[in-house]
Amino acid sequence: MAISQRNKYILSFIGTFLFHFGFSSVQCISYLSVYITSYIHLKQTWITMHYGNFFMPFMNFAITIFTPLSGYSERTFGPKMSIIFGGLITFFGTLGFYYQQNIFICYILIIVIGFGNGISIAIPNKNLISYKPDKKGFINSILVCFQTISISIYTIIGEKIINPQGLDIEKDKKFYNDECALNSRKIYYFILIMVSFGCLFGILLFFPYQSDEEMNKNEQMSLLEETETKTSNENDLEKENERDEKQYSINLRKAIKSKRFKIIGGIGFSIVFQITFVLNTFRTFGALININGQLLQYLVIVIGLALLIFGPIWGILVDKYGGRIILFLISIISIITGILFEFFIENDIMFAIILTLNAICIAGINTSITPHIMHVFGIKYYLEIGGLIGIYGGISILMSSITAFVVSLFYEDKPAKAIIFPYKIITFFGTQLSAIASLLSYYDSEKQFDYNEITDIGN
Repeated sequence: MAISQRNKYILSFIGTFLFHFGFSSVQCISYLSVYITSYIHLKQTWITMHYGNFFMPFMNFAITIFTPLSGYSERTFGPKMSIIFGGLITFFGTLGFYYQQNIFICYILIIVIGFGNGISIAIPNKNLISYKPDKKGFINSILVCFQTISISIYTIIGEKIINPQGLDIEKDKKFYNDECALNSRKIYYFILIMVSFGCLFGILLFFPYQSDEEMNKNEQMSLLEETETKTSNENDLEKENERDEKQYSINLRKAIKSKRFKIIGGIGFSIVFQITFVLNTFRTFGALININGQLLQYLVIVIGLALLIFGPIWGILVDKYGGRIILFLISIISIITGILFEFFIENDIMFAIILTLNAICIAGINTSITPHIMHVFGIKYYLEIGGLIGIYGGISILMSSITAFVVSLFYEDKPAKAIIFPYKIITFFGTQLSAIASLLSYYDSEKQFDYNEITDIGN
């Protein structure tokens, strides 16, 4: 019995959300890095808490650089095997964390986990959006919100398991106490169970998978039933598949060489530096400048709520006005956030406001850039092109984190006032990048990339 298009969409919707609900658990390793680093400090006393600042950027960078491989894996081995393979890699990478006692092994495992995520997490997203391409902004925003809320929930659970009393760092050691450090190992059991759950149920429910032909029909908003005759023999079909694969590669090269690719990549690079710097360092930075410890825990909830509320709003606006306009607005908000950081960062309330505005920007960039790429280059090419554009953002994340780490090494023994200065310098630089992003998004367009043109001038 054939499954209707509506039921396919419902199954895909349920499966995709269950998949991300499980897979999102592994991201809390990045958010709880201050505790993991405290545990490593018991074994390697020479490290400082700043070494944990790289957990999140390294994981995000690994995810972005391996996401383009998901397109090749999907076409070569099929979406089902790609997700199973990614799930196994993520599982064993997390299992390795349980036995880690060396900070450098931690980073190797972070890259392994990022590899597993990179080749799997975008596949169900692409499949789900292909059913409703005219609602890609809203669907993507719901997915992003759900992922982020899931991460926040897991992080809150992790906080309660590791640090149930909400203790601050020990100022003399600049680490959490030994009990919190040892408790950090307990979270890996939970993550392993949830990754297995997400991979299993994602595989079972997010199919049937959309073919390229179905995606193209949906993108053209054609709801007519398929009436093609099946008269081609096997040789003809094999030749047609070879031609399609060759044309696919040609179109990818055209897109990657185009000015539009570089412009959108530049927008992502410029915005991401600012917002990820603030997000990635707020726990360590807040603790070092004596922001209330309980407030730092609750800010995880605040960030999640901001993403929950503003994610769908951004998504609706993307579908109505296009991704370019939203990217422009996000860059303006990021500039405002940077200015507030420069003048009011030492105040607890303003610290919370800055983090909230930053979360709104994160919701916006995550919601808008994916549908914008899909609109410009087509859903069919999203895994490769979106992944390659994501590398711009991954490089930006690494740059901001490495800069913060290098500067903090020179200021780690200084009082809170001295620590604030280098962070303000980095934020000022990030604000300038956000201004560049606003200019790039202003001069970009909603015009779709024309793969049939010989040159890419004007695209």
